[in-house]
Amino acid sequence: MVTINPGFVFGPSLSTRKDSTSIDFMLSMANGKFKTGVAGLFFGVVDVRDVAIAHINAGFLAKAKGRHILVANTLSMIDIAKILRDKYGNKYPFPKSVVPKFLMYFVGPFLGFNWQYVSDNIGIEIKYDNSFSKENLDINYRSLNDTITEHFDQIIKDGLL
Repeated sequence: MVTINPGFVFGPSLSTRKDSTSIDFMLSMANGKFKTGVAGLFFGVVDVRDVAIAHINAGFLAKAKGRHILVANTLSMIDIAKILRDKYGNKYPFPKSVVPKFLMYFVGPFLGFNWQYVSDNIGIEIKYDNSFSKENLDINYRSLNDTITEHFDQIIKDGLL
């Protein structure tokens, strides 16, 4: 048995639907929702095309086995904003700063973050070891800069922003 557990999935979609978490996240980055700053949250990120390859390889490679956490790398919210700002400049109000953790204790509850969540997650970088998926499923993870910008390009092309 092979199990595929992807991180936060980004990348171009095959549809123009806008009700996915990743599209909502990208729209929030670009529409000014976070222009005053973002939380110091970190995500394990993976390209949707790498997830598709992992599923195909899990079914067809004889050596495929076990549990796979598919994460190309860890990115913070501000890292994602920087990738977008580097490509698109000031065309959109991408966030430029991180809200300090102490302030998140005050504003967090209004954003749906309780104090325990803030304490356990804000400013805590998470790390993943993706070597097993690289070896066992023959995954060569894409550049997350390309993943993020190609995802945003599609959002623009589809008229979602």
